[in-house]
Amino acid sequence: MSTTPETPDDATEVTDLDDTVALEQLVLEDAKLAEAEAAIKERRTQIRAVLATRFDVGTHDLAGRKVVVTRPGRLDAKAVEADFPVAAYPQLYAAALDTKAVRANLAPALIDEKYTARGAKTVTIK
Repeated sequence: MSTTPETPDDATEVTDLDDTVALEQLVLEDAKLAEAEAAIKERRTQIRAVLATRFDVGTHDLAGRKVVVTRPGRLDAKAVEADFPVAAYPQLYAAALDTKAVRANLAPALIDEKYTARGAKTVTIK
């Protein structure tokens, strides 16, 4: 498998230097996009903070868009555990695999070879 980009038949052969320059350009472009993305994300956070202070929970029509304000919540498991102990309410609890115990008791090579689900490759540029 070639690591050089495909070129039209009438194009000159891509050299390793050309390939390196092209890859460097991609890295620089990614860095510029990351900076722009950070600025956009910060501005969107500021806008949403203003909207959150101005609107009550619900859906609001504004500028041809629907602004949806929510106040999400999640179960406070510690509070439930305090009020409903496992001894008195076993139906609220379930046994679960202790992944820390698995890592402590199985060989790392076995875990890596047989019990590790691999995701897609990721690229981080620093």
